[in-house]
Amino acid sequence: MKATDLLVQCLENEGVEYIFGIMGKEILDLIDSLAKSKKIKFINVRHEQGAAFMADVYARLTNKVGVCIATLGPGATNLLTGISSANLDHSPVVAITGQAGFERQHQESHQYLDIVKIFEPATKWSVQIKDSLTIPKIIRKSFRLAQMEKPGAVLIELPENIASQMALTLPLPVLPIPKSTPITQAIEHARTLIDQSQKPLVVVGNGVIRQKAMSGLMTFVENLQSPVIHSFMAKGVLPKEHQLNYFTFGFKKKDEVLPIIEQSDLLIAVGFDFVESPPKDWNKSMHPVLHIDPMPAEMDEYYPVKGELVGDLNEILQELNELDIPSKPWVPTGNLKERIMTAYQIDLGVEENLSLTIENILTVIEKNATEKTIVISDVGAHKLSIARTYQSKQAGRLIISNDLPQWVLRYPVLLVLN
Repeated sequence: MKATDLLVQCLENEGVEYIFGIMGKEILDLIDSLAKSKKIKFINVRHEQGAAFMADVYARLTNKVGVCIATLGPGATNLLTGISSANLDHSPVVAITGQAGFERQHQESHQYLDIVKIFEPATKWSVQIKDSLTIPKIIRKSFRLAQMEKPGAVLIELPENIASQMALTLPLPVLPIPKSTPITQAIEHARTLIDQSQKPLVVVGNGVIRQKAMSGLMTFVENLQSPVIHSFMAKGVLPKEHQLNYFTFGFKKKDEVLPIIEQSDLLIAVGFDFVESPPKDWNKSMHPVLHIDPMPAEMDEYYPVKGELVGDLNEILQELNELDIPSKPWVPTGNLKERIMTAYQIDLGVEENLSLTIENILTVIEKNATEKTIVISDVGAHKLSIARTYQSKQAGRLIISNDLPQWVLRYPVLLVLN
């Protein structure tokens, strides 16, 4: 079979349902092979950057790998912003780009750029296919790397001469990614830290949604009975009405949640990614941290780790919930929850003749939203209003980012999908 037929078989083997992209001469063989697939639908977009963002959002909503394609040169470089965003936000995405044939790569040539090198800083792995027989290995490794903690983006470059080669091999079997759990001593030490604290605070990050650990976290929170705060990307993990929900932190200015951090004596950070908000912005007093995450903690003086539970979040939370964690109920002083809700304009009344402010618009959207409603926010001042005011009815249905996306080429946008 042709190399691109094999590549498409490998993508089907990985469970790919949609591919987002734009056709071009150097990937016509791949497009031709995709046209014959009965399992994969190709979504033609208006701009490659949109293809990368669509793959990113698809990955977040489905917990599968998003796939996008582009031709060589400017087609490939147009993917870069979206791929960089997916990588920083730990969204599993695989990008496949065309490339000039080997015979053109040794000299100056039309639209030839070293795409592999360009994408290296923005991906977990960036690789060129040099032999059609390696396609199954490269595809399997790419999808595995994209999904392994912490997830991210992978770039595969397909030279034109390789695309048309014959390849007599088969896709590799898809194996589950192994799960790990901390040793017993680490679990016991974490329990001791919680037991010794008087005012623990649960800091929820994007990893909880990524690993679908909401149920285990909810049980942990109900047992602990301590306040909970969320990063932007973790909104919706606790329902808005939950008595322990103290909403969202991570704002550069007017962060009304900071007093609860100052009053706490132990920060239990679950699935928190530094890209969401650097600790120096919210842990200025350097309160001790119990780090619970699939990956070891980053070294930072404003993130003083006193205990560390590294592994699958569902497994860790299950072990903690079986340990009879001591209850640590406490309430921040100064009517803090009411102050936060007032400052963030949460639960505004919906009245006739409301002024056209972003907060009022968000209140109307929230009132009419269902658990399936998806809200997508571009960056800009309105993003901060969304992070403060809008309360998602389900985790993972607010698509917001804390790194670099310009979802629609620098024009502010709020997209609501019911």
